[in-house]
Amino acid sequence: MQGGRQTPLTVGVAAVALFTLRSSTPKAGTLNPGEHAHQADGSDSSASFEAGIADEGTIPN
Repeated sequence: MQGGRQTPLTVGVAAVALFTLRSSTPKAGTLNPGEHAHQADGSDSSASFEAGIADEGTIPN
């Protein structure tokens, strides 16, 4: 060990760990507040659309 000196690998690992923790933090609220959506058959998909659930059949209004 080199007494307090950080290698580029150590700095890189720390940066990746920080980025991973930051991106895994849940976001508050809905992703599309007040937005409405439906399916091709006319059924309501607003709740899943607001929650940000990916569905290829969802059509935003």
